[in-house]
Amino acid sequence: SDDTDGLIELYERELPPGMIGADPHLHLTTTETFYVVQGQPAILCGDNEQQYAPGSIVVVPPNTVHAYGNPTGEPAKVLISFTPALG
Repeated sequence: SDDTDGLIELYERELPPGMIGADPHLHLTTTETFYVVQGQPAILCGDNEQQYAPGSIVVVPPNTVHAYGNPTGEPAKVLISFTPALG
């Protein structure tokens, strides 16, 4: 976020088999975006929870309950961005 003056924050998250990435929560002013790089992580966005394949993008608007994890037996990897950055 320092490189973008707080406009965006981006990181890569590896999820071993069976790992919970984050329990259900929400952000009041931040849009969170997931890009699936590897595996088939499960992502909850509002009332919709499903597994996503590599190349999928899930956009979570502010004030939307969301969570993610890897319920499979294979590793998963996602890129996660926050706009504006959480810091």
